[in-house]
Amino acid sequence: MNNEEMAAKVCEQAFDKWINPEILKRYSNDSSNKLSTKISYAQVLFGIDGTHMVRLNNEVKGTFKVKLRKAVKKGDPILMVNIEDIFFADQDEQDKDFGHITIAQYEDRRSVSFSFLYGAKQVGKYLNLGEEYYNQACVALDGSRRACITLGMTAIENLIKARLAASPQINLGVRLSHSQVHELFSHFIDDNQALKLNKKYIQSHEFFKAHFNDVRYHPDADKVRLDTIKRHLRSIDELRKETYELVSKVDSLS
Repeated sequence: MNNEEMAAKVCEQAFDKWINPEILKRYSNDSSNKLSTKISYAQVLFGIDGTHMVRLNNEVKGTFKVKLRKAVKKGDPILMVNIEDIFFADQDEQDKDFGHITIAQYEDRRSVSFSFLYGAKQVGKYLNLGEEYYNQACVALDGSRRACITLGMTAIENLIKARLAASPQINLGVRLSHSQVHELFSHFIDDNQALKLNKKYIQSHEFFKAHFNDVRYHPDADKVRLDTIKRHLRSIDELRKETYELVSKVDSLS
C-alpha cells in the first residue's frame, strides 16, 4: 500500500467512525446548527484512555504549511485556488499529549496526517503527585487518622485529575476546587461513561471529601473507623495502578 492509498484508507475510516457521526450528532442536537456540509478541515484527537474528540473546519488546531502555485507578497491573503499542496506540520502545545488524525480537503485533493504516539506528560505529573501522597497516607495511617485522611484526599484528587487529563474532551488548564473535580469526574462516569471507570472511585472521593474538613477542625473526627479508611485507601491504590497501566501502554508505543 503506497502513501496515497494509506492516506485514503485512514481518511475513509476517520469519516466513517468519528467525523460523520459527529456531524449527525450536531445536527440532531441543534437543528439550527450552522455547520457547513462542506468539510474542508477535520481533526480527531485520541486520549490514552480510549476517548476521542472531533473538531471540524475552523475548530481544527495546529500548524499547516502550504506549497503555492505562484509567489504571494508578504501580507497578501492566500487563496485556495493558489494552493498546490497543504501539509499538517505540528499539533498545538496543548494537544501534544494526544494522538490525532488531521485532514485537509481542497478542490480534488486531500492531505491526511496522523500519529498515534502519546506524550502523557500532564497525566504523569498528576500521577506522580497522587502516588506520593498515597504513600504518605499509608504511612500516616499507623500514627494519625487525621493526617491519613488529609493526605488521602490530596492523593485521590490528583489521581482523578490524571485520569481526566487522559481525555482530550477535558481541559485541566485551570485550577479546580474539590467540588469542581468531583462534579467533573461524576459527570464523565455517570452521564458520559467516557472514562470507563468503576464508581467506587467516586465513592472513595466522596468519603475523603466528606471527612477532609472534619479531621482538621473537629476534635472527635479522629474516630473514623480504621477498616473504612483502609478500604478507601485500597480504592486509591487500584486507581493508581489502572492509571499506571495507561501510561505504561503509551510509553511502549512512543
